[in-house]
Amino acid sequence: MPSPSDRFQLADAILPALDRALELDGAAREQFLTELAAAEPEVAAAVRTLIAECDELDEAGFLAQTPYIEPDDDTLVGQRIGAYTIERLIGRGGMGEVWLAARSDGRYEGRCALKFVGEAVSPKVAERFRREGQLLARLTHPNIARLLDAGATEDGRAYLAIEYVDGQTIDRYCEGLPIDERVRLFVDVVAAVAHAHSQLIIHRDIKPSNVLVTRSGEVKLLDFGIAKLLSADPTDDAAAMTRLEDAVLTPKYAAPEQLLGDAPTTATDVYQLGTLLYVLLTGHHPQAATRSRTDGLRATLESGTVPASHLASGAARKILRGDLDAILAVALRVEAAERYATAQAFKEDLQRYLSDEPVLARSGATAYRIRKFVNRHLLAVLVSTTAVAGLCAALVFALFEGRNAEQQRDVALRELARANTVNDFTAFLLSVAAPGDARFTAAELLEQSEHVIDKQFAHDQPLKAELLTTVGVQYMQSERWGDAESVLGQSAALAEKAQDPSLKARAYCPLALVKMLNGERERAETLMTQALATLPERPEYAQLRAECETRFAEFGYFTGDGRTMIDHATRALGLLQNAPSASPVRRIDAQSALAYGHYLAQEDEAADRLFASAMSEFEKVGRERTIAAADVLNNWALVHYRGDIRKAEPLLRRALEVRRSAEGSGGVAPTLSYNYAGVLLRLGRFAEAVPMYEETIRTSAARQENRIMFDAMMELAELRIESGELQEAERQLSRLIPHMSHPRFDRNRRAQLAYYQGHLAEERGSMRTACERYAEATKTFDEIPEKIALNVDALAGLARCELAAGNSQAGTQAAQHALELAQTLGVPNVPSYLLGTALLAVGDTQLAAGNLDSSRSSYQQALSNLQETLGPEHAQTEKARVKAER
Repeated sequence: MPSPSDRFQLADAILPALDRALELDGAAREQFLTELAAAEPEVAAAVRTLIAECDELDEAGFLAQTPYIEPDDDTLVGQRIGAYTIERLIGRGGMGEVWLAARSDGRYEGRCALKFVGEAVSPKVAERFRREGQLLARLTHPNIARLLDAGATEDGRAYLAIEYVDGQTIDRYCEGLPIDERVRLFVDVVAAVAHAHSQLIIHRDIKPSNVLVTRSGEVKLLDFGIAKLLSADPTDDAAAMTRLEDAVLTPKYAAPEQLLGDAPTTATDVYQLGTLLYVLLTGHHPQAATRSRTDGLRATLESGTVPASHLASGAARKILRGDLDAILAVALRVEAAERYATAQAFKEDLQRYLSDEPVLARSGATAYRIRKFVNRHLLAVLVSTTAVAGLCAALVFALFEGRNAEQQRDVALRELARANTVNDFTAFLLSVAAPGDARFTAAELLEQSEHVIDKQFAHDQPLKAELLTTVGVQYMQSERWGDAESVLGQSAALAEKAQDPSLKARAYCPLALVKMLNGERERAETLMTQALATLPERPEYAQLRAECETRFAEFGYFTGDGRTMIDHATRALGLLQNAPSASPVRRIDAQSALAYGHYLAQEDEAADRLFASAMSEFEKVGRERTIAAADVLNNWALVHYRGDIRKAEPLLRRALEVRRSAEGSGGVAPTLSYNYAGVLLRLGRFAEAVPMYEETIRTSAARQENRIMFDAMMELAELRIESGELQEAERQLSRLIPHMSHPRFDRNRRAQLAYYQGHLAEERGSMRTACERYAEATKTFDEIPEKIALNVDALAGLARCELAAGNSQAGTQAAQHALELAQTLGVPNVPSYLLGTALLAVGDTQLAAGNLDSSRSSYQQALSNLQETLGPEHAQTEKARVKAER
């Protein structure tokens, strides 16, 4: 095997020789290659192979995306090929021909591009054509030209029927567009490539002629003719795939590893995407200003890529300089391992640029991050620093709240010395972290705090631990769980070395809650038990013990164990009654946990009363517009979600307003926006729900809250189905397919996806498909211990499908199962929209069986439940009314 140095030397010679050969035609090219072969036979052989590959692939594009002079050929016009009738020849290349054809079997109207393999192509090309069909069949993305059909003519010529794209190449389409519009368009290209990667497919030939843009502005990625599976094919010659002379590529857009003869990877596509973006933004190839025709590959690579901004002037140069230059630099790194790890990561950094958020390509610069924050919140920057001062004061207040009652005189003196240090820290935050009149959100300020704590308080480990605990708890309240775990872990490690038992408990208790969130239940319970065991059972520690008991109760948010939650919250309230100078905020926290425990135990009347009391207490102490108050409002809304859902809407709306005022305009916690969007969806307020779902998807993606992101994406598809936008619903569901291999896309979410696919099929009238998907969803839901509302919807859908198919017994069983589950999820004698949904399905099965009286009774009960919970004007209520009045 040649050494890397030998391969660079070979490539050094090949690239300029290839450039020269491509400039020549006919006899002149042949003479040049003959002379080259006499001097450097290995280089000449490689150049001949690459030229042959270029000719064979037809760089203009096998699907003839560039203007094509139609040949005088009508041999197939009017002929019937499978379900298609040939209309005209689109183009012809080295691998075969492409014809425009119309669907003519009467099933539906439409056109496609029929792609035929040439009659005299080599076995290698024929195999490439066969593989293209196999790969296209795996790709279902709105920005990839999809495979419609495949077959063979009567004389045995294989063909592929591919979506016909009437558009122009992306580089021509982008001419005259603003830079940000070009980037937005390009993001769809990267999304298409990311989808291919999720199916273990690399494209290997991304260039302008393989990306079309339709008249409506929709991107389509084409030509997977040289694509390759990432998983090894046992029939492949692995060694052959790495030989330079056997590489298939378009030299101008090839990645360095392709020119060096290395096996392509997903990083190869990332490089080619970077090259394409560079061309779209500047109109120049990224190496055009770097090398001359006589430069070798080594000189080209070592000199690096000229920043895109250097090729622009005026406003364009200013836009390109900075983020876009940095993003392109990462995508175009010579070493594959130094580029973006995935096409998805490349796409997300571009989306950060478009949202004016810090891009990962420039991570680490504090001044840059602050400038980005100011750009995103220009209006907030014009507001005075009083909000920052308030946050700092709250930080210090939370840190030392209740400590005087817990310490003796010598401890109090030590705390006074620490308070002086904290005053210095607060002064820093006001004068340095928030200069001038800038206003920061809690997240921005906490990031600054964390850095300063690490440096300034290194000499005082106990104080550093306590400050870090406070920052970690603030991260928890903002649902930045990864940051919270990191900071609280540091705090716990420092606290272990201290003699103060309260310090250890303060770090352990919130860290335990974060561990529970991450599914580490055993570790969480161990930390909590250790924290409580550390604290002496004396009055001065009662408030801290109560705080830990409240955290212990909050485990119920993740376990669903209402009774245990009630027990811990009750103990916390008992401790606070006997604690000297007990904080009212601690009482509210414990009371809120107790309320949620009653909600889980389906004791909604008690839960409703306790949540109302907690909000009243917040108002008494002037904290009704805090993040903690917003959390109480969110949980209070859940009580009404399974009953009169209309009462949940104003609570969630108020919670959103509170969190927005507390967190700024950078996006609220995704759990809250997701809950509000879900209520709006159930109430049929689709226009209001769409932006809430879109916000949830953005913020959850930015915070890597993948479970919420997946749920929001699916429910947005459901909204499109309910509003009759079936094509958009299909696109939305297709965006979830690449995520199905993600560890957060668990069995529950796979069942949810199956339900939404079933609902879409039902609305399209494809009842057989709907039944299959509904059955898949209900089977998985039944196997999962935790039941959710969607289980009732899936069973009701299955009942409808089975009835449509004439399977009355199966339909009856599904409807009855839905009713039993709805009764379990609801509260006895309390109206429920789930109960209404199930009763509609039961009524349908009774009507199909000829039991008119029974069906009328079920419909009337359904109407009563839906009217009380969704309102008299809701579409579901109207459906029940029509059936009840038959």
